[in-house]
Amino acid sequence: MRKSVDVDAAGADGEVLWRAADTDAHLRSRVLRAGGTVVVGLGFGGLVFASGEQGVAAVIMGCVLLVGLPVAFHWLRDSRAVVEVDAVGGDRSVLRLRRAVGGTVDVPAGSVSRVHLVTTPFQEPDTPGDGTAVLHLRTRQGRRYRCRFAGMDTRRRARFQEAWSRVCPAASFTTGARTWPLPSGDYD
Repeated sequence: MRKSVDVDAAGADGEVLWRAADTDAHLRSRVLRAGGTVVVGLGFGGLVFASGEQGVAAVIMGCVLLVGLPVAFHWLRDSRAVVEVDAVGGDRSVLRLRRAVGGTVDVPAGSVSRVHLVTTPFQEPDTPGDGTAVLHLRTRQGRRYRCRFAGMDTRRRARFQEAWSRVCPAASFTTGARTWPLPSGDYD
């Protein structure tokens, strides 16, 4: 039985090494709806073009593509994102990565060569917590896995690093920081 715990928990049967803040299981239906909307918009633009209004049709089709392509690219990229990493098997020798669309990938823990944690601290003083983090994994075979973001504070970061160094002792653990631009409001 899989335990429903946070990033910093350790279990006996399986250890949760990463759990994203958003484990949206409905990504596939959202992609299909967005794709349907783009197809309907392009179809409408085609009908307007066939009726003789080429300028209006070009504007409609351009707007649909201008909005639809970046959204489609983001969702396709996000569909490959990992939302949960569990250490399972004897001596936790296998990492089970669950993707946003629901598929799982089993990766031998010994094949992980790099664990890279990118943190983003919150800039506003009234925001609870320390910030968020994104996890990037690289295997010796050259495969790369990007995880969705999760909340991260100093306590969780220390437990996170300890758990990953125990499960993947041969992997190099690196960290990075990314900052958001300051908001334009005045803070006195």
